[in-house]
Amino acid sequence: MEPALLLNQLKDGTLEPKHAFPQLASKVKYLLLPESELRIKTDEGEGPVVFTDAEAVHAFQAHLNTKRTDALTVLKTTLRNKQQLLLINPNHESMVVLRKDDMKLLMREYAIRELKKRGGANILLTVEGQLRFIELPDGAKVLPVYLSEADGKQVYPEDHCLPLSWHDIVVNCKKYNAEAAFLQMGHEEQIGLNYSYLDQLEGKSWAHTAASWAMKLWFAGAFLGLFINYFIGNLNEWLIAFYLWFGIIIFIVGFFSARKRDKVKKK
Repeated sequence: MEPALLLNQLKDGTLEPKHAFPQLASKVKYLLLPESELRIKTDEGEGPVVFTDAEAVHAFQAHLNTKRTDALTVLKTTLRNKQQLLLINPNHESMVVLRKDDMKLLMREYAIRELKKRGGANILLTVEGQLRFIELPDGAKVLPVYLSEADGKQVYPEDHCLPLSWHDIVVNCKKYNAEAAFLQMGHEEQIGLNYSYLDQLEGKSWAHTAASWAMKLWFAGAFLGLFINYFIGNLNEWLIAFYLWFGIIIFIVGFFSARKRDKVKKK
């Protein structure tokens, strides 16, 4: 679905944010910002004006100079500056105003896409070398995670901030009974990542999933082979050799796919 249509359906209520924002994040990686900042001001607050594409810019002003900026950066900066509104595509049919809560929801979708590509996020280690978990007022325990080392150090200067794979993040959340991870905790843009998001971020590759199932079938076949060999007779030597080599190949594929899963790209 085109961005203009997504925004139209979001504006008229036929598409809820939880359905519109993931699609918008997948289709609009960059936003166009006027070189001379434009702002919207209402009784609810104020915030910057942005555009999704050149057509929307021309609908507002034919010769407006704009600069292309990463959408995640725009949303993070707008929220960090405590802006209450974001006006998208003024004077265009797809014009929509996002308020703070919706900006945070949209930022989460962009963050998820970025962090999934990286394979992990930045976590905090206390001076004692322990993962820092935070207990919320309602008693729930969460694990703070950050887009960058600098973001984490701004909140907890004494802690070490380092990247950790999503697989290890999920394992530790479950091990220590954390309700969720909490993205950008301590900043204006902070928002939760419950297990539905964590499962999406951990997302095992096709190769890893296939290798896992192949290994299970291999062990089942090995057990069956031993059973047949014991009760019926000797198995063909070539069949045994083939089966052993097949197991080695499965192990190698699983090993490298697991390494790829646990590798975290820094940014």
